[in-house]
Amino acid sequence: AAGHPLVVEMIPYTAFGRNMRNEMPDKWEQVKAYVRDHQKGCCKICRQLTYQIECHEEWSFRDEIAFPAHSNFKNAPPRQKLERVIGVCSMCHLCIHLGRTQKVAEAERIDMAQVVLHFLRVAHMTPEELRWHIERAQSDWRRRSRVDWVQDYSILNRPPWREICS
Repeated sequence: AAGHPLVVEMIPYTAFGRNMRNEMPDKWEQVKAYVRDHQKGCCKICRQLTYQIECHEEWSFRDEIAFPAHSNFKNAPPRQKLERVIGVCSMCHLCIHLGRTQKVAEAERIDMAQVVLHFLRVAHMTPEELRWHIERAQSDWRRRSRVDWVQDYSILNRPPWREICS
């Protein structure tokens, strides 16, 4: 069965470090345990079994810059909404955070060639498609880094969190 799509996600500079793990560590531990138990060692993206599932927060971004034509976003603060937390293998997590991975690869002894090969295989992309995908993610990052984000954790108000790892 196909897994969750593999995409490069670049957290805006203005929102970096503002996440559930840092802002609500007790809740993060509960959600992390729930996700790991729910997925039973299977990466949500590549479907590989792994002894070490890492939890990844997926966010949507709503702002007037991204959605200028939508009147319901006028005068609303830019909102970064937690949509789900998924369990992924370490290689998929490196792929998701490819921008960060590239920056720390040498210091953390990460084999970028292996990361790129994993991305290409799992996402069924050509190297040219991956380059385009990265350019688009960087463009989103530059645009989103111009505004201050308000984090929305409302999904956590609905335990037992079935939808958080859907």
